[in-house]
Amino acid sequence: MSGNLFGNTPSIANRTTKIFDILLEYYQLEGNGAEDASRDLLSDLMHYMAENQLNFADMWRTALNHFEFERGEENLPGYPFLDTNSADEHTT
Repeated sequence: MSGNLFGNTPSIANRTTKIFDILLEYYQLEGNGAEDASRDLLSDLMHYMAENQLNFADMWRTALNHFEFERGEENLPGYPFLDTNSADEHTT
């Protein structure tokens, strides 16, 4: 694990548990809820970024690089559902 100004960075498992806790607190997870809640969380994050004049596309590219690096750093398999070459059109 790499360090930062605030100490050691929490593991991927710790961070995904924290996200799950946020999803449980603010979103519905029944039925197809995990997918819907994840989409809502991403949409809410985009609203936050827009209000703070942050560039979502730039941050997405940087986050994707971090994601791939961290998966490799913790010797985890890649994410097979992530297609970085195309994006689905908004259908809802």
